[in-house]
Amino acid sequence: MEPVYITGAVRTPIGSFLGSLKEFSAPQLGATCLEASITLAGIPYRWPVDYCVMGNVYQAGVGQAPALQAVRLAESRSHMPARTVNKLCGSGLDAVIIAAQSVMAQQADIVLAGGMESMSNAKFLLDRGAIKKKAGTATKDDLAVGDTTLIYDSLIFDGLEDAYTKRSMGECAELCAMHYDITREEQDAFAIRSYTRAIASWKGRDTESEIVCPHKGKREALIWDEELGKFNESKLRAMPPVFDKEHGTITAANASKISDGAASMVVISERAKEQYRMRAQARILEWATVVEAPEWFTIAPIAAIRRLDFWRKHRDKIDLFEINEAFAPVVIAATRELNIPEEKVNIAGGAIAMGHPIGASGARILVTLIHNLRLMRKKIGVAAVCIGGGEAIAMVIETVEAPPTPRRLIPQRQTRMRQ
Repeated sequence: MEPVYITGAVRTPIGSFLGSLKEFSAPQLGATCLEASITLAGIPYRWPVDYCVMGNVYQAGVGQAPALQAVRLAESRSHMPARTVNKLCGSGLDAVIIAAQSVMAQQADIVLAGGMESMSNAKFLLDRGAIKKKAGTATKDDLAVGDTTLIYDSLIFDGLEDAYTKRSMGECAELCAMHYDITREEQDAFAIRSYTRAIASWKGRDTESEIVCPHKGKREALIWDEELGKFNESKLRAMPPVFDKEHGTITAANASKISDGAASMVVISERAKEQYRMRAQARILEWATVVEAPEWFTIAPIAAIRRLDFWRKHRDKIDLFEINEAFAPVVIAATRELNIPEEKVNIAGGAIAMGHPIGASGARILVTLIHNLRLMRKKIGVAAVCIGGGEAIAMVIETVEAPPTPRRLIPQRQTRMRQ
């Protein structure tokens, strides 16, 4: 099999919903990362870059071809073809898989890959039948207003509600908590650990090596994961349940947060690595994708990890895991079923503390895994993400010889805000 490597792995700080990054579109956030990935990978303009693949879920109103927009906003490779991927929470990781498949098939040598999301800019939607006009921009005078007119929130409809059962993702997570007898107290403790680990990582400046900041003019729009500044342990423990008001265990505080952000990397072949003397950060060993019943997407990461050949043969050699914290029961159930020590899982916190920009999160956990492995001088890591609809992806990587990214030396590109 053609070896596949990763270099230039970066992410933006994650912005709170309607927070510091609300004025950036998803392609603008993606462009910030792509520009940094190209620079960190050491790719001069004269070198060919074959392709770009970017995950993005909330595409309504973003404009044509969001991935291509991100490429052109990055300005380094304006004629590069691009593909936009929508696999919900797995979009960013699936983009990396598509890039790796292109390299393995010897159809490409250098591919940009990642994910981007502005959940703050997710649109409200009307059925076309609710508008008197057949096409074109409408005003309130064009609305065929009546008792049956519905305005859909795409934030919920296209990302946070199961398309088959019409249950919210949180209701599905309550099923998981009930099945595994995961208490409210366990979930709160897990959330607190996520916050304390994430805050400690930032205070220790460990997270800086993976960060590139979007700009508002000459000023950095955000320099750290915005949700971390809101952490209050006593308030977290006092929050009421959201999805089952009487008997529920999941709250707004112990679940992942609606957020904005992006992550990207450069996926390269052995040939490109040697010919251009590129320093790889990690090598992709394998991946697996599985599907469960839609309402049981929460346990799909367990099956995805079990399907990995490396897990079956060498599980004791896995140093770190990044399992996306869509909800606390997702990770708690996985660590129980797979008997994974908690000190190996999400060592710098996760989406409960940082936020979960769904089109970017699959790439974000991979970026974080790469940097944590290298900072701790460890070798093997597994990234896994649950996906609405019942799916999950798991990927195994190993670090390769290259010095860690210098702190705060990532180029701080001044990406313009949306006009």
